[in-house]
Amino acid sequence: MDEWIEELERITEQIRIGIHTVSQDELELFIERREDIVDKIRQSELTDIIKNKYRERITILLESDELIRNRIADIQSENQQGIAKINQAKMQKSVYDAEYAIGGFMFDKKK
Repeated sequence: MDEWIEELERITEQIRIGIHTVSQDELELFIERREDIVDKIRQSELTDIIKNKYRERITILLESDELIRNRIADIQSENQQGIAKINQAKMQKSVYDAEYAIGGFMFDKKK
């Protein structure tokens, strides 16, 4: 149990230090690793004494959640803005590249 909590503390601190520059991929890896550790903790049978021993450390870890959620929201916003720009560019391009149906041509031939 100690090693799981230490791992959570280590990866959480790494994310907290670079939270403003962390990429979406790095954040996804952090979340996946954190979920794995939390699942292991939940699956282990813990007594109340053991739970109380780690309660304060886990509470401190949970304080970082809002900071992490805010970064996730920032990344989502950046992604939405990027998608909006792409869609706007596609729309503008389609206006200029409109296909015109040409009904016929008139050729003038001299005899």
